[in-house]
Amino acid sequence: MGCSPLLLPNSPTKVTTLVCLLLVTAFSKTLLTAVTFGASLPAGIFLPSLLIGACVGRAVGLVMASIQRAHPGAWLFANCPADGACISPPVYAVVGAASALGGATRMTVSLVSA
Repeated sequence: MGCSPLLLPNSPTKVTTLVCLLLVTAFSKTLLTAVTFGASLPAGIFLPSLLIGACVGRAVGLVMASIQRAHPGAWLFANCPADGACISPPVYAVVGAASALGGATRMTVSLVSA
């Protein structure tokens, strides 16, 4: 279960740029959502929380993938396969979106793996 080259940039400067853009997007969306939610405009809280969580989760996934690529022998990545396909940023995005949605709606999110 590895990432395709399109999902994970190879250059550290591209990763840094992408992480910065994702975090700026999440921050600006948080600010805009707070303004519209506080003004009682019908803009919703469901989809903005999914977007914010997905952006932050993807940024964390990219940082973790970069750390894993730079230090493949670290204790944190001891159980990863030799080809380095251990960290998947899209999975981090889904988990981030689910956690942000759970926090915004104050709902318990359970994860069942088969």
